[in-house]
Amino acid sequence: MSEPDLSEARERARAAATAAYADLHAVITALQERLRPASLAGDAVNGVRRVGAEMANEAVEAVRSRPVAASAVAAGVGALIGMRLFRRRKSQGDKDS
Repeated sequence: MSEPDLSEARERARAAATAAYADLHAVITALQERLRPASLAGDAVNGVRRVGAEMANEAVEAVRSRPVAASAVAAGVGALIGMRLFRRRKSQGDKDS
């Protein structure tokens, strides 16, 4: 190889190395941003929101498709809560006596 060819090859290699360094630097910067605690927390919150919204939509669809069953479940849960409250108040009344 002659001197001018070698010089051109060296310049191309330097340009390729500079471009590779710039690409690597961009990747490292992006990784640092994604691994920041605030970014991780934000991603987690968004994920929970998305899953919560999906679950709420599924629950609404289940109630719409089976309103009688949903009413029965709601009545059962209400009865259980009422029984617990009644027992708690009754036991508090017994202690006061």
